[in-house]
Amino acid sequence: MSELELLKRSLPQRFKKSPEEMLKALEEGRLEPMSMVSGFRVKKGLWGLEPGTVLTPEWLIPAFPRIPRLFVLKEGLRRNFTGPFYAEEKIEGYNVRLVRLSGKIVAITRRGYICPFATDRWPDFLDLEAFFDRYPHLMVCCEVAGPENPFLTEWPPYISRDIRFFVFDLLDLSTGCLLSPEKRYRLTEEFSFPAPEVHGPFSAHQWQEVAEILKRYDREGREGLVFKERQGQRVFKYVTPRSNLEDLRVSIAFAGDLHPAYYLHRIIRLALAHLELEERRDEELWRDFGQAVFPPLLSALKEVKRGGRITEQFRIRLRSKLAFENLLKHFAKTQVRIKILHQSWEDGYLVVTFSKEYPRSTDFWASKLSGAPEVD
Repeated sequence: MSELELLKRSLPQRFKKSPEEMLKALEEGRLEPMSMVSGFRVKKGLWGLEPGTVLTPEWLIPAFPRIPRLFVLKEGLRRNFTGPFYAEEKIEGYNVRLVRLSGKIVAITRRGYICPFATDRWPDFLDLEAFFDRYPHLMVCCEVAGPENPFLTEWPPYISRDIRFFVFDLLDLSTGCLLSPEKRYRLTEEFSFPAPEVHGPFSAHQWQEVAEILKRYDREGREGLVFKERQGQRVFKYVTPRSNLEDLRVSIAFAGDLHPAYYLHRIIRLALAHLELEERRDEELWRDFGQAVFPPLLSALKEVKRGGRITEQFRIRLRSKLAFENLLKHFAKTQVRIKILHQSWEDGYLVVTFSKEYPRSTDFWASKLSGAPEVD
């Protein structure tokens, strides 16, 4: 089947376009053929479809919604919730959407790629075959978290090895709407799906109770909370001071790859949360901020100064060699440079250690150290 014919079958009726329009979208690279399944990912927004949307003959799989962030808790809850809401733990990990397409259950990333890693590992944690047999029209939204994931170097403090999956939403593909929290809670319990910790329901005037949860999460090193209307689609998020400090710690070496706003936003969030939660004395915040930023920054500068490169190291385990080969193809497609350091079979899993290289950040620091002038 040609790409044009597949696209015709994949576009819902409300998005029907002329063959010329569809060909133009393919030629311009706004749509990209998927790997492992028949369909397309929306690479650049078009026709009202957001990047990360996936088009297949079976379903239109919507992009992950961007969740608005609350910078202050008390006024944020009062302003945005008129009725009861739940507070769910925000898990430090990466998001995937699990769906059954052409009989195969695959994990789709935020950008619309098939994730070979999560596609390989979900059977270790979720009974999805039984779930999709009964609910083929639902999409399972998961957070993949833990020290042995291939993308992030932050994870919840209560996961000491490997990874875990957490089901944080269920979406009805026939309507494009999320299930209400309570309906999702019933289904995740019925199928024994692991899920984030849930608190509530609360009303906005109970913000101090919510603040106490966040203070505990901050002490424990957890990321934060996601607030969801009891009946409705409104969702907001709020992260702990510790989460902002950890983001700065793990990212400061990669300043050549990240926009300066990435750091500024976290500093602003840190200051506002510090004022509201009052979990630390001012002097403790200054100390914690310095300890988060300067050791990794100086380490990166010393590494580049002696001719080294900015890298991150990862350790993962997979159920098959093919999954690792597909992951390598995914890295190549997304222009991620890696170096395999070690691989061996342990207890039925292929365990791989590899490093990611960050040439732009290496060049960024090397330029500064070389004395190159810069207009700012």
